[in-house]
Amino acid sequence: MKKIFLFLFIYTILVCTNCTNNKEFKPDYQGNIVSITASIYEAVEKFGEVQVDDLEKVVKIEFNENHNIVKETTYDEDGDLDALVKYHYNDNNS
Repeated sequence: MKKIFLFLFIYTILVCTNCTNNKEFKPDYQGNIVSITASIYEAVEKFGEVQVDDLEKVVKIEFNENHNIVKETTYDEDGDLDALVKYHYNDNNS
């Protein structure tokens, strides 16, 4: 019984350690990227094929000179502002 509890305890610690690992985001793009805009559409199945339907939202992500995300803006299907998130970094870019 003690072996089972010891095993579960060690397993839990290993799993939790991997969950809290803060790996730095390293995108694989080249050059000086200022912003990225993504349009997200609803997908529907018609005649056995997946097709693009209505626009759901547009997300614009802006970067600083260190390639860190500084602003994330989300617009709804009508182009109205839905969400705005600003990120601030310390001297260590974290």
